This record gives sequence, structure tokens and C-alpha cells, in this order.
Amino acid sequence: MHGTDDIKSTVPAPAELIARARALIPGLAVRAAKAEEERRIPHETIADMQAAGLFRVFQPQRWGGYEMDPASYFEIQLALAEGCMSTGWVYGVVGLHPWLMGLFDDRAAREVWGNDDTVLICSSLVPAGTAVPSPGGFRLSGRWKFASGCEHCGWAFLGGVPAVEGGAGERSIFLVPRSDYAIEDTWRVSGLKATGSHDIAVQGALVPDYRRLRWIDNFNGVGPGQVVNKSSLYRWIFGQIFFRGVSTAALGALKGMLDAYLRYGSARGARGR
Repeated sequence: MHGTDDIKSTVPAPAELIARARALIPGLAVRAAKAEEERRIPHETIADMQAAGLFRVFQPQRWGGYEMDPASYFEIQLALAEGCMSTGWVYGVVGLHPWLMGLFDDRAAREVWGNDDTVLICSSLVPAGTAVPSPGGFRLSGRWKFASGCEHCGWAFLGGVPAVEGGAGERSIFLVPRSDYAIEDTWRVSGLKATGSHDIAVQGALVPDYRRLRWIDNFNGVGPGQVVNKSSLYRWIFGQIFFRGVSTAALGALKGMLDAYLRYGSARGARGR
């Protein structure tokens, strides 16, 4: 954890972060073919994004983050997608998760970032898992699809429904460490190849109560983490954050396509001359 005064003194201006993202565009374009071939974002790309501080935009300041406004975040995502659509997509998902982490009990945040505040989190929020009540928490089992960027992450947010006496409990999000799940290599598709959106499998992992957030609380933008994370950022509701996270990359990719088309067209001579 960092001191608040120390963090505020090192938080870059939004314009600076956007400029850093735009500076990555040429390199992302060069690596795009390699990313498609490997079916994941290259490690060097993730390293460049980490070095630029891009994953800290929504991270709580007390854990080394910047707590910036969503508009700045989406400008960064637009820039990344101009260079590589898959990179913009992964950033739009993985880069949003520090916001969700800000709603969780701070004990969960301590487990994720206590030793390394650069750790990333992937997700598959569809309630594909079953959580059986167990002393102190739940035993989570299931298989989840489309966990974009999971190969670069140390934790996962996974959707599930607690199994309670007489029926099902409230749909929830469970936070699980990499040691408790397997990544199944299933992502062999024709588009967004480099997102590495593989399956995640869990068998009977113990998830403490404090690593569970009810879906309705997430949707309404409330949670126990707000006790320590006071920024208005952590009062936004799910739809305003996540829905744009999975649509903005397409707009950036379109801008990249139009720029490429104009460059191609400007290099061609007019007929009849």
C-alpha cells in the first residue's frame, strides 16, 4: 500500500497518459501479426502498457493507482485499438477490473496487490459456476468461457450462483487466485484472435466470504470497498463502466482502418494523369 500524498505526487495528468498510449500505436501495429499468430497479446506489449501506467487508471490510489475519470480511460482504449484491435479489447476488459476491485472488501485487494500492485485480473462474469456454502465462504466449481487476456493475469473474477437450501442464492462474482484455476486453451477463432479469451476451469476452490460480491451490488456500483475507496469513481454503476469497455475498442479500430485507407489512397496516383 502507498501513502496518499506519495501517490498524488506521482499521478500523471490524463493528457500525459493518453499521449503515452498514442505513442504505443506504431509498435502495436507492428506486433499485430505476431499477436494473431500467438493468439494472445505479446508479453512485451503488456510490459509497455504497464510501464506507461495504463492499467493504473481505475486502480485505487491506496494501491498505487490513479483513480482517473472514465472519459480519460476510454480515450486511452481508443488509442490502443487504433494500433491493434485485440490489444484495445483486452485493455477494455482487464483494465477495467481495478474499478471492480475497488468495490470488493479491502482484504481481497490486499491479497491481490499486497505484494505486487501491478498484478492484473481477468474475468468471465457469466454465472457458469456453482458455489457450495463452506465454513468461512464457498466451494466454487465450474467452467467459464471468454476470459480475455487471462494468460497475463494472476487472479480471475468468475460469475456463479450460490447453492443454498431450497434453491439457488443470489448471483455473485467470486475472486479466485491463479493457483486455484486452470486455463484451457480453447481460443481458436477467426476474429480477435490475439485476445487469448480461453476457458477457465475451477474444481472445488475455497473462496472466502470477503472475496465474493453480489451481482446486484456490482451492478449498482456499491460494495464494502467503498469504506476505504472514497473516490466518486467507485460510485459509478456497472453499465456505465463495463458496457463501454467492450464497445469502445471497435471505434478505435475503425479509426485505425480509416487512417490506413487514407494513407493507401494518398500514395496512389489519379488515373488519366
